Amino acid sequence: MWALHPDFPNTVQAAWNLNFWGKAQFILCKKLKALKPSLKELNNLHFSHISSRVKQVKTALENSQTQLHADPLNSTLCESVKELKAKETFLAKAERSFLSQKAKCDFLNKSDRNTKFFHSIVKRNSLRKQMNSVILEDGSKTSSFDELSKAFVNYFKNLFGTSLQTCPVDIQTLQTGPCIDEDDFKSSFGGRIPLPLNGLKPVFPLMREAWV
Repeated sequence: MWALHPDFPNTVQAAWNLNFWGKAQFILCKKLKALKPSLKELNNLHFSHISSRVKQVKTALENSQTQLHADPLNSTLCESVKELKAKETFLAKAERSFLSQKAKCDFLNKSDRNTKFFHSIVKRNSLRKQMNSVILEDGSKTSSFDELSKAFVNYFKNLFGTSLQTCPVDIQTLQTGPCIDEDDFKSSFGGRIPLPLNGLKPVFPLMREAWV
């Protein structure tokens, strides 16, 4: 939230330019400690009671827009509305950032405890994972468990295709290419065969260089 303000980089830079002596960790702690009062002051001047500030600016903007609507040629009102719009946008963004950070802190502090907050998160996640209805291919909507199951099964059947009858492997065709014998096969696996050959001669139509 503080990083949104244009004075934030200069505030940090001023604290970081201070000279301290010692180890790197000690210097870092000293600079962060020196930065803390400046950030507090920045927060009090521009971000304290952020929600109230947003409401006040919105009210002032609405009043200025109402006056401008009655007197559209008033250049002073035009400039005022322009400035209030920019301020309202800035403060609204800062408020969203503040609320987001607050929600993250609440989650980290309370999500692991057996509290009402924890159970509300569990309930919300459970509801989020449920699928109560689905739109079928004909455009109709169904919430029946049986129809839901059939719809998913049919969808993935069509997605992955149907089984086709295949021709058996022709051993004679495989034997026309380069083959390796059983000893070479064993040596490729350190003298062990992954699967029992049951006395059958292995046939691998692979080039010896590619196999090794």
